[in-house]
Amino acid sequence: MDGQLEDSLGELREVSSTLALGDAPSDDRARVEWRLGKCLWDLGGEWRDESYKRFIGALKLNPSYASAFTSLGIYYSEHANPPDALRASKCFQKAFELDAGQGEAARRLAEGFAEEREWDLVEVVARRTIEGEGGLTGGLDKPGIEVARHQPTFAWAWKAIGLVEINRHNYTLAIQSFQVALRSNEGDYQSWLRLGEAYAQSGRHVAALKALEKAQSIAPSSEWIGAYTIGIVQRDMGLHSDAVNTLNKILAEYPGLEDPMIIVALGKAYLELGYLEAQTGYSTRAEISWCISLGYAFRLINEPTMQVARRVGWRLAYDTLTEIGKKRVFLNVPAVQGALAPLAELLSTRTKDFERHLGGAFLVSETIDSLLGTPNGGTALKMAAAI
Repeated sequence: MDGQLEDSLGELREVSSTLALGDAPSDDRARVEWRLGKCLWDLGGEWRDESYKRFIGALKLNPSYASAFTSLGIYYSEHANPPDALRASKCFQKAFELDAGQGEAARRLAEGFAEEREWDLVEVVARRTIEGEGGLTGGLDKPGIEVARHQPTFAWAWKAIGLVEINRHNYTLAIQSFQVALRSNEGDYQSWLRLGEAYAQSGRHVAALKALEKAQSIAPSSEWIGAYTIGIVQRDMGLHSDAVNTLNKILAEYPGLEDPMIIVALGKAYLELGYLEAQTGYSTRAEISWCISLGYAFRLINEPTMQVARRVGWRLAYDTLTEIGKKRVFLNVPAVQGALAPLAELLSTRTKDFERHLGGAFLVSETIDSLLGTPNGGTALKMAAAI
């Protein structure tokens, strides 16, 4: 490939020199200069410094040459030292203003707006990009056979529209947009993931699971968000045991993963699993589930890596203690003691605040004594009140 590029480079240099000596139209000379710059860019390495000069030369010959602006923007974002994001963005904007068919410039422009959460600007760029390739419906308003045949050229634009609609809570429109994007690339992990999220948000949980399972089947080895979202959807469907298994599998497959998002999800899943077990007569199982939930709550409250979710941890601890407190007698006393003790010790460091706030209803010494003996529901309720 490099040999072919070097041959092309020699030919383009010769054409450029010939045109420079004659009276060739400036548009033609600009096109050759840009192609020469592209060839230098594709060769990579030290050649890319010269490619910059060629892109500038093309724009001097034709200040309205959109492709040269796109290439110059890529140079500023990928090769300039240091990278110049502002100049790159200006180049992409200029290229897109001159020619809405500059898909690469439009994509990079939309990505920049998305990073800044400027969703209105993302939509403007994406919709203008796709206007010429099947209208803003992507062929969805045509007969079934035509819909099946329509494959968008700029799938990224449909993904961008989908993200915009998700942020606006227009989930049906988001679903349609991701479906169009997937017609162009059925193996796009991000589109399947976002489609699953849109289905879930719209309440179509079965469809969400199918899309998310597809996403997970093609996910890069380092990606666990798809599995996490599957766990959340399972929990929302009342499949609490499945949700617990899915979320626990993530921790098993990614040892050392310390993400508060997963710990919060597991804590809530075990809390809700306990509700279900208690309602169906599995009291001992419910106690164990709530004890595990309380363990995750304690991690969120106490571990430095979880501090971003500390408030959520306190809420989870309160909800779990309230459920535990509904039981007069515990069937698995050691498990309950083991779950309550770390939190009681943590509360003891704020004794004065809690005892004053509750007017003596919560005394750390009494709670500790209860834990050393046989705790009951009242012990858990007092701790919940302290929280």
